[in-house]
Amino acid sequence: MKARGVGLVLVALAFVSCQSAPQSGLQSGPQSGPQSGPQSGPMLPEPGGGRGAYVVCTELGKSQVAIKPGSNVRVFNSVHGDGGTFIVYDPATGVLTLAPGTYRINGYSITTFGYLLTKEQQGAVRSVPGYAYLWSVDDDSVAVLGSMQDAMFSQASHVNDILTVSKPTRFYLGHQNGGDVAGVLLQAYDAAVTTSINHVFARLVVERL
Repeated sequence: MKARGVGLVLVALAFVSCQSAPQSGLQSGPQSGPQSGPQSGPMLPEPGGGRGAYVVCTELGKSQVAIKPGSNVRVFNSVHGDGGTFIVYDPATGVLTLAPGTYRINGYSITTFGYLLTKEQQGAVRSVPGYAYLWSVDDDSVAVLGSMQDAMFSQASHVNDILTVSKPTRFYLGHQNGGDVAGVLLQAYDAAVTTSINHVFARLVVERL
């Protein structure tokens, strides 16, 4: 009977030891799962506009601005966002400076003969094909080429791309409709027709990835 009692005690001790071993291992050994590595979750913008920095530039129709032959710089009159030191816009020149990094470029540009045209003005409307583009001032070249558009229909040319720069680089959103651009406007505004400035003729969204 004594031997049988000792045996039962040893079996019970072995059972308790097996049950408690995993718990002691979790407490004393390295943590596993999400706690052992970097925390997962959404990537938040860095302070001052690091990854996730963005700027939204809009050109509202506040006056009558005629397009000129060749290249035209879209000068935005409404800008918001948090670009920090990574995305800096100069409202005097329309030039945007990007710090080294990768950026999403998304926007559009419209040229038009205006709205509520008279019959005489409508008779002067003709096809004037063109396109917008993101121009690199420092490299003197097109960085992003926009889609085709026609001022006759007040269509928009769209720019949409991913851009990587290795050094601080200046850009502007440009637009061209060729050489014969008489009557074509970058902005249309006529106080006799409307007092609203809620008409967007160009927009550029730049986001640091």
